[in-house]
Amino acid sequence: MDNLSRDSTPNPWHDLQNSLPEAFTARSRGLFSENFDLLRPDGGKFGHLDISGAGFEAGEIRGTIEGASGGYRMWTGNTETLFATPQRFSGTLDLAAGDRRYKARINFFRNTASAQHGGHNIVLLTGNLSGRSYRAQLNKSYSDSLPVAVFLLFYVAAARKRIYLARPGRGGLQSPKKMK
Repeated sequence: MDNLSRDSTPNPWHDLQNSLPEAFTARSRGLFSENFDLLRPDGGKFGHLDISGAGFEAGEIRGTIEGASGGYRMWTGNTETLFATPQRFSGTLDLAAGDRRYKARINFFRNTASAQHGGHNIVLLTGNLSGRSYRAQLNKSYSDSLPVAVFLLFYVAAARKRIYLARPGRGGLQSPKKMK
C-alpha cells in the first residue's frame, strides 16, 4: 500500500480498540436495513456502520469505505486506514493496514470471514443465516484488528446484500421457477 495519508492526523482506532473487550456484535436496525449498530457485549452502542453509504462512526472516528482501482480504501477522516484487494475467484482479500499485511478469507455461504497475519488469526467474523447479526472476535495484540473487523463486516454484509437481494434477470440469483 502506498502511503496516502492526506494529513498527519493520528490513528484514533488505537484508543477505541483498547476500550473494547475482545469481541463486539453488529446488529441490523431492521429486516432489510443497511445500517448496523456496533455493540459492546453489554449491549451498549459504540458505533454505527452504513452499508449503502459506506460510512462508519465509532466514538470520535468518522470514516468512509470507497471503491478504488483494484480494490477498496477505508478512510478515517483524511487518512487512509486500510486498502483491500479482492483476489478473483478465491474468496480471499489481501489487506494492508499501516505496515502490516493480512490475508482475509471470506465464506459467503457460511457468512463468515477471518483475517490472518503470520499464521495468527486477528479477526474472526461470524454472522447469522439472515445476515442481520454478526459477532467479531478480535486479537487485540494486533493494533489493526478493529478497523480490519469493521471493513470485513462492511465487505461481507454488502456482498451478501448484492448476492441474496439481487433481482432475477439482472445477473442475480434466479427464483427456482425461472430456472426450470
